[in-house]
Amino acid sequence: MIQKYILFLLSLPLLVHGSEICCNMDDFEYFANASYTYWYVQEDGLNIAESAIAAPGGQTYLATNAEVLKQSFSYCPGFQVELGFTKDNWGLSTQYTWVRANNSTNKAAPTQDSILGTSTWSIDDWFLQTTLQGQSLTGPEIHSKSRLEIDMLNLLATNRIYRCEAFDVTGSIGLCAVWIRQRMSIFLTQDPSSVGSAFLPPQPIESSNRSHAWGVGPQIGLATKYSLPQCFRIEGGIACSLLYTQFSDVFHHEDAASLLNVSSSGNTLKLGAYQSVEPILQLCLGLGWNSSTLCDCFRFDVLVGYDFTLFWNQNRMRGMLDQAWAGIDSAVGDLSLQGLTVKVSVGF
Repeated sequence: MIQKYILFLLSLPLLVHGSEICCNMDDFEYFANASYTYWYVQEDGLNIAESAIAAPGGQTYLATNAEVLKQSFSYCPGFQVELGFTKDNWGLSTQYTWVRANNSTNKAAPTQDSILGTSTWSIDDWFLQTTLQGQSLTGPEIHSKSRLEIDMLNLLATNRIYRCEAFDVTGSIGLCAVWIRQRMSIFLTQDPSSVGSAFLPPQPIESSNRSHAWGVGPQIGLATKYSLPQCFRIEGGIACSLLYTQFSDVFHHEDAASLLNVSSSGNTLKLGAYQSVEPILQLCLGLGWNSSTLCDCFRFDVLVGYDFTLFWNQNRMRGMLDQAWAGIDSAVGDLSLQGLTVKVSVGF
C-alpha cells in the first residue's frame, strides 16, 4: 500500500509536461492530467471606428467606401489541469482552466478621394465627448490594446450511464465558477479642426475601460467515446452551465478632448454592481489513440481535439457606453473561445 502512494506522489511532476497519471489504490483510481490549449479568443461589440471625411470646418462626413475598424483577435496559448478519482462507474474530479489574451490594433485612416476634406476615423462611443459640431471625435490614426483574463474552475461528479463493446456514455453534474477580467484602451490622435487647433490637449488622448466579473452555478454534461480499430477512438462532449454572475467593476475614463473641456481631467463613468444569470456552452470533439497496457503498469495516450466555449453577455464595457451615448440599452456582446486542445497522457 505504501509503495503505491509513493508511486502516485512521484508521478505528479509529469503534470508540467501535459501528461496524465493514474494510480490504482485499492478500489479507487486516482488521476491527474494537464492539457495544452491554443484557442482563438473573440468578443462581440469591439468595433472601434468608421472611416470618414473631415471637412476644414470640423464637420465629418461618412466616406463613400466606408471601412469599419475592429479590434484584432488572435490564438493564445493556455492550459488545463485536472485532479480526481474514479471507482467502478462513478468518479469525482476538479478542473482548472487558464486563458490569457493580449491584442493590439494600430491603423491610419484609409485614403479617400474627396474634395470635401481629409481622410479620418470617426470613433465610436469609446469617447463620450463630442466635437464642436456635436459629432463623434475624429482622428487620422487610432491605436488600441486589449487584455482578457479567464480563470475557470469545475467540480464534477461523473457516472457511466451506458457502455457496450465500442460505445461509452458518461454523464456529469456539478458546479462551475469563472472569473473574467477585461481591459480595453484606445489612443486617438485628434484632427486639429475637430475641437479647435489652438486648444488641443497633449496627443494622443486615451479611453481606458475595464470590466471585472465573477459567476458561479450548476453544470451538467454528457461525454461519449467510440472505439475504432488499432486503438483509435473518437471523443465528444457537451456541457451547459447557468451562472449567477456579478459585474463588480465596470469602469470608463477618457482624457479631455480639448483644453476648453469643462472637466480638464476628462470624463469618468461607472456601472454599479450589476447582477444577472448568464449561460455557458462548452463543446468538444477529438481523436485519440492509446497504447495497450504493458506489464499492467504503463499506458501511453494521445488526444487531439477541437474545443468551443461560449460565454453569453460579457461585454458590459460597451453596453455601458452605448447606454450613456444613446440613452437606451443595447445588446451586450458575447465572448467565445475556440481552437486546439492537445493532451499527451502517461498512465500507471
